Amino acid sequence: MLTWGRSWGNQELVLDGTTVGRFDTATFRERTTVQLGTETWEYARQPGGGILGTGPVGSPTPFQLWATRRSFFSYAWDVATPAARYELKQGVFSTAFQVLRGGVQVGEARRAGMMTSRFSLVLPPDVPLQDQAFLLWVVEASERRRSHSSTTSAS
Repeated sequence: MLTWGRSWGNQELVLDGTTVGRFDTATFRERTTVQLGTETWEYARQPGGGILGTGPVGSPTPFQLWATRRSFFSYAWDVATPAARYELKQGVFSTAFQVLRGGVQVGEARRAGMMTSRFSLVLPPDVPLQDQAFLLWVVEASERRRSHSSTTSAS
């Protein structure tokens, strides 16, 4: 299970009890630098609302990870990485996301606890760490957008 560190505001990524990375998130922007072991990755919102991940930074041949929302009215995402294509699907009244690969559910993302807005991600061990971190970031970004849209529509 990939999740955030325990303390409030903690930006650590913890996989099965071991710290494997760190997010350095830009304030007020949907952008972050992710340290996964010795590799640095960058995730950023793109025009049109998609999310692009690039890394390892400084590599002569960096990889790209893409996430695009299926439609303006949906919180379902199509995610493409060098390793696989995934789908993130969220129910209308649910905060949990199903993670599908090849149309088959391989995992899920749920709130990490009752008093937190952070998520934890459960995926099989054959999913590369860079894919897991990117999927977790997309889930977090999607939930922030959903929360923000419900807050602005309520005012």
